[in-house]
Amino acid sequence: MSAPIRRRLVGSLLAAGALAMAAGLAGAARADMGPKPSMTFAFTFAKAGQSIRSGVLLTCEDAGCSKPEPLPRLGPQGFDCNPQSCFARAYGFQPFAMLALTMSDGRTLKSNVFTTRTLLGKFKVSVGAGSLNVQPTW
Repeated sequence: MSAPIRRRLVGSLLAAGALAMAAGLAGAARADMGPKPSMTFAFTFAKAGQSIRSGVLLTCEDAGCSKPEPLPRLGPQGFDCNPQSCFARAYGFQPFAMLALTMSDGRTLKSNVFTTRTLLGKFKVSVGAGSLNVQPTW
């Protein structure tokens, strides 16, 4: 095989390899575009004027929530609260969770353990004098 033909062949192979790699990377970038499991929390407060200062969603593998871990922030995954509601999105949730919220008056309250086995979970949270009660609103 002559040198010019060999150069063209090697150049074509390199170009084809670069296109294949670019197509593979583009496919990987689109892989994260699907729907993510999420949870929306709506609150009712026993005391007028209460609000949420900050919060953490603790996820657990067991119903007793013996080793709770905060939901990490990774890309679109995370947990956020405003004064009246909270929202979580994840690549996937552990089967159980509980809320830990700091209220506007400085108290930190933990909720009951609840299940997270739904794609778009909606929950009602009742805030009492010293408790958070989370219930699904199917």
